[in-house]
Amino acid sequence: MIKVGRSTKAFVLVTFLVFTFFSTSAQAAPVTINDNQVVQLDGEQVELLKRQPGIYYVKYPPEKLLHYYSLVEIPDELGGGYFIAAPKDLAAALIAVGAADQSEAAVTRQVTPSGDRWMVALYFGGAMPQDGDVDAEAYPFGVTLTDSSKVNYDNKFTFGGRFGYWSTDANWAGFALDISYLQLDASGINTDVIPVSALAMFRYPGKRLQPYIGVGPGIFFSDIDVDMQVSGENKKFSDRNVDVGLDARAGLTWRVFKRIAVFGEYRFAYYKGNYDDNVSAAGTTAKVKIDTDVKVHNLLFGVSYNF
Repeated sequence: MIKVGRSTKAFVLVTFLVFTFFSTSAQAAPVTINDNQVVQLDGEQVELLKRQPGIYYVKYPPEKLLHYYSLVEIPDELGGGYFIAAPKDLAAALIAVGAADQSEAAVTRQVTPSGDRWMVALYFGGAMPQDGDVDAEAYPFGVTLTDSSKVNYDNKFTFGGRFGYWSTDANWAGFALDISYLQLDASGINTDVIPVSALAMFRYPGKRLQPYIGVGPGIFFSDIDVDMQVSGENKKFSDRNVDVGLDARAGLTWRVFKRIAVFGEYRFAYYKGNYDDNVSAAGTTAKVKIDTDVKVHNLLFGVSYNF
C-alpha cells in the first residue's frame, strides 16, 4: 500500500486549484452586449470587469432597470450573473480589460441601447395671448393711426410637433427643433403665426416620470391683416414678416410604454413683429408701419415616440 503524505496532498490540491483557475480564466465565451453586438470574454476579464468603475455585478437580474443602463448576462461557464452599467462606462471597461480594440467612441456607439435617444412628438393645446401693444403710423399724412393702443387678443387653439435628440454621454441634456401654428385674433387684427424654435432641452431621466425644461431662440413667421382708416377711408393693411424671439417651456413626460410617452407642457413665446406696407388713400400712397408686442402663454398636451 502506497502512503500519501500531507505535503503531497497539499501539493496536489494546490496544483488542481491553480490548473482550474487558469483553465477557467483562459476559457473564452461569447457575451452579448447589445442586441447585435457580441464580444469574447474569458474568466479573467470577467473578474477584472467586476472591479472597473461604473460596473455593477449582481447574481440575479433586477426587477426594474433604469432605461439608460445596459444589462449584460454572463454565461454560466464564466461564473454566471449580470453586469449593470451605463453604455459609456461599459465601453470604457471593455477597453480597459482588453475585450475590445476599438476606440471608446466606437464601442460606446455599439453598446448604447436603442429606443431612447431620438424623439418625435405631436401636441395640441390652448394659446392665451396677453394684451399686446400695437403702434401704427402712416406717412406722409403725419397722423398716428393707433398710439400704443392695447389689443385684447382672443384665446385660440394651437398645435405643432418637434424632433429631438438626447445626448449619449449626458442623457439629461439634448436639443429639439419645434414647429407650431397659432392665430392672434383681435378686433380688426388677424395674424397667422408659425414659430420655428431651436431648443436646448434638459430633463431628469427617470424610468417613467421625466420632468423637463427647454429654452431657445424662435423664428416667428407671421402674416398680418389689419382693418384701418386712412384719411377717413376704410383700408386693409397686409404684410408678412420674419422676427426672432424667445421660446421657453417646462413639462412632464410619462412613459406609457418603452417607446411611447405622453406629456403636458407649459410654453411661453415672445416676439416683436414689425410690419410695413403701402396703402393708397386721399389720392396718394401712404407708407403704413405697424409694430406689435406679442406674449403668448400655452398649455399643451401631446404624445411622443422614442427610437
